[in-house]
Amino acid sequence: MTIIAESASAACPVQAATPDPVYHHSDGDLEVLVGHTIFRIHSFAFARHSASRMKLNIATSPGEQSVTEGQLVVLNDLTPDDFRALCWAVYLHPGDAQPGIDDIDRMLRVASMSHTYGITTLLKWACQYLTDTAARIAGLPAVERPGWDPPFLSRLLRVCVARDLTAAVQDFQDIWIDRLAAKDTSAFPEAIATAEDLRLRRLQGYAYYYQLIVAHERESIPSHRATLYDIPGLTEEQKFRLADGYRSLTIFCEEILDNDIRAEASLLDSSVCNEKTHQTTCIKYIRAIVNRAFGSPDLRVFEAFGYIDKVIGELRGESHIRKPCRMAAIERLTGLRKRVEDTMADHFTPISALRLGMLGELPIFGRVAR
Repeated sequence: MTIIAESASAACPVQAATPDPVYHHSDGDLEVLVGHTIFRIHSFAFARHSASRMKLNIATSPGEQSVTEGQLVVLNDLTPDDFRALCWAVYLHPGDAQPGIDDIDRMLRVASMSHTYGITTLLKWACQYLTDTAARIAGLPAVERPGWDPPFLSRLLRVCVARDLTAAVQDFQDIWIDRLAAKDTSAFPEAIATAEDLRLRRLQGYAYYYQLIVAHERESIPSHRATLYDIPGLTEEQKFRLADGYRSLTIFCEEILDNDIRAEASLLDSSVCNEKTHQTTCIKYIRAIVNRAFGSPDLRVFEAFGYIDKVIGELRGESHIRKPCRMAAIERLTGLRKRVEDTMADHFTPISALRLGMLGELPIFGRVAR
């Protein structure tokens, strides 16, 4: 909410406010009160960012009265840090250094406020920065990435989703998923809540999946669902989704193991081999690879990706299998891995138990109790 007052006393006790340490210019022609901090800024700095060149485009929300010199603008919906970030942005000149990764906090604020106040030039600039920064960080090794806490990652995604920055949303999801895969337990509850609030299916599926892995490792002896899924930070509904998702994922992994992997003929294209070579060589070696990779069926749910990757890796190095057969198998397994990824979130929804007709069964690690 923006309040425009004819005098300082009409809006709030400005005398008690603290001048901003950076943006309180003695020659400023506009005073802005945010919380208990007062800013004195130059209207021209804001006007140059307005497409219409209207004076103080930032000072009023769309449809509100305009500001004249000598009036006080009181911004009730911002914090001093918010407005300070906006001032930083509007005072930048084209020749100034471009923002770096360390500037991402205030650039998030700029993206939100420039949208609220209709400053299109700053909005475009901030959105491009977020897209470029997300791609840059996603391309770094995990050990070189910023150690943002889960609430900040959530904030990043919320701003990017609100601004419809598809590429940035994808990259920031991948960054968070890598943290989950590294078993950063502090990231799970926030990741699940954020994914469900924003309907980010990819992040949701991985957050539940890696939470299952952590819960499995925490329990040295399989236990009852009430203990196994009693995870701090999760709601009762999320705990149910976790338990039901394990049950659904177990059945799914059993199906793809039996129907897509152990059925060697579905992996190998026999049309590229003569019958004798295919049966005595290709089938023989693919069967050996599958048996080695899936020798511990009780862990298949938690190593779904690892098992598939292991088979692919061994296929690449197995010279006994003819190249056309080997490449066909790798292509099909790669497609299978994507299928597992794309459907991961489907297992962690309330309808999965109803769909499977298994509401009365208790999931325990390694099997489904019947």
